Amino acid sequence: MSLCRRVPIGFALVCALASCEKKNASPAAPAPVGLPPLDEKTLREIHPGPGSVHPPTGETGAQALPPGHPAIADDSMAVGAADKPDPNAVIQGVLKVDSKLRAKATAGDVIFVIARAASEGEAPGQLLAVKKLTVGAWPLPFVLDGADVMLQGTKLKGKVVVTARLDKDGDAMSKNPGDLVGSSEPVTVPASGVVVTLDKAL
Repeated sequence: MSLCRRVPIGFALVCALASCEKKNASPAAPAPVGLPPLDEKTLREIHPGPGSVHPPTGETGAQALPPGHPAIADDSMAVGAADKPDPNAVIQGVLKVDSKLRAKATAGDVIFVIARAASEGEAPGQLLAVKKLTVGAWPLPFVLDGADVMLQGTKLKGKVVVTARLDKDGDAMSKNPGDLVGSSEPVTVPASGVVVTLDKAL
């Protein structure tokens, strides 16, 4: 066989082998998705480890805070410290019921005791504090203080009028026939010996 014929045949064999190798070769692994892994130096910069955390501070063994650390507020700045009820904001008294209406007030009925700012006009003053009581023996004692204020920031102070409503359905938002109401004379907080007589039926 001449050289001219051998060369094409040999070339054909090489091409055939190359084609087989391409078919049998496993597909290339997909490129990794996401961020590349961090090297050890970068990890130490992000999370230095327990050795670099400053020790706790306190009254005993207090240590200086690390540079840039925010200042720690004292107890006087604690949340809610400014909202503690004023110990002098107290109204103490008793609830009574008119003898003519005594039969309408039964044990277990709900009474709402309300303190409003005294108003010179006919319109009621600002609502300051409310307490819910249950009818028992008469006279029924009550205490209103800073813990009974309706809105945060409201102060039970100055001249107020205390009203009471015996509410048959126990719903503070409703006023129905048969409910009993009464009010005190204006008093100045702190006050004691306040008398509220339920002397009117709605």
